[in-house]
Order: sequence, then C-alpha cells, then structure tokens
Amino acid sequence: ALLRGTWGRYAAIAGAAIMAFSLSNVHYSRLALNNIVTQFFWATCFFFLLRALRSRWPSDWVLAGLSAGLSEYFYYGTRLLPFILAAFMGFLFVLHWTEARQHVGGFLLLAGSYLVGFGPLLVHFIRNPSLYLGRGATLLIWSPHTPVNFADLHRAWKTIWPVLCENLLGISTHSSQDIIFYSPLLLPAEAALLVLGVALLLWHWRHPAAFLILVSGLGV
Repeated sequence: ALLRGTWGRYAAIAGAAIMAFSLSNVHYSRLALNNIVTQFFWATCFFFLLRALRSRWPSDWVLAGLSAGLSEYFYYGTRLLPFILAAFMGFLFVLHWTEARQHVGGFLLLAGSYLVGFGPLLVHFIRNPSLYLGRGATLLIWSPHTPVNFADLHRAWKTIWPVLCENLLGISTHSSQDIIFYSPLLLPAEAALLVLGVALLLWHWRHPAAFLILVSGLGV
C-alpha cells in the first residue's frame, strides 16, 4: 500500500516480491524477536503520512500519529522515529514551503495523535527519565556531545568511521557479528538491489516520499 500510493502498482508488486524473499526480513520474521515490529509500524506511519499529504484528510494525519505513538511500546529502535519525522517536516518547510504551510494543522494533528498513542508509556518514562534513552546510552561508541573543535571532531570520526565501514560491509561481504544471525546480512543480489534502490531515491531526493525513505534508512 505504501509503494502503490506513491509510485504505482508495478512498483508495489516489485517491492512486495523483493520484501517477501528478503533474507533479513524472512530471518527476523521467523524468530521470536520484536525487531521486526518496527518495520510494520514505520511502514504504517509512512503510508498514512504520505497519503495525508495528498488527501489532506484529518483521519490520515491521526492514523499516522497513532501508529507512530504505538510503535514506542515495542523495539527500542523506534525511538529514532520522532527525529526522522522532525527531519521530514523540516525538509517540507525548506523545499516545499507553499505546500507545507497548508499542512500545519495536519502536522499538529500528527504530533497530538503521537502523544495520545504514546501517552501511557510516556508517563512511565517521565517518572523514570533514565529508561527512555538508557538502552541507547549503554551502546554508544561516542559520548553524546557535540564536537567543539577540529581535534574533537577528528577523534569522533576516527571512532565512528570504522564502525560505519563494518556495518556497510556487513550487507555483502562480512559475516554478521550478531549472536543470532551469523551469515552476511544481505546476499550479493539483494545488496545490488539495495544499491540500485538507494541510487534511485537519491536521484529523486526532492520528492517527499523519496526523502522520507532515505532519511529513515539513514536513521537505521
């Protein structure tokens, strides 16, 4: 539904077929892990969000916000979603200012619905503030501060770059270091499709849907 509403029927058929045979998707779908839940809620949120930009129906904004808020109850990775949505809103206001002004009410509905879905759990996190970002803080490879000079930036880059390289090679040539998934994350054919897909999205990055998928991938 997400692909069909944006790029048409043939793109939806191709995307669904690739997803059905995706090595990582099949792997995590068959395990009793909650990692896979993030994909469902993000896709649902993006579907209603992009449809809301076209339809301007309040119900689409509300459903996008509710699906985003409910996603907070599952895998930790979903906590990237508010930053992705904020970046997307910023993109719309910078490059699609005229259209974005017409959706201000929708953005407020999205934010309000997010808080409604997330509300009960948010109260718990407010009472226990160290819990919300605690998982991420324990796994950081670089201390959470902004580099203030070139030497600080250089140290951060030397720390982060090897990890980025390992992650990128993990989609094709390097075996995963995950204790559950020991093979390369993506087969060579799937890695080639990923590169092609990212290239097409970069080519059309000014399109709201392409930018949203790109920024979500960067977040991952």
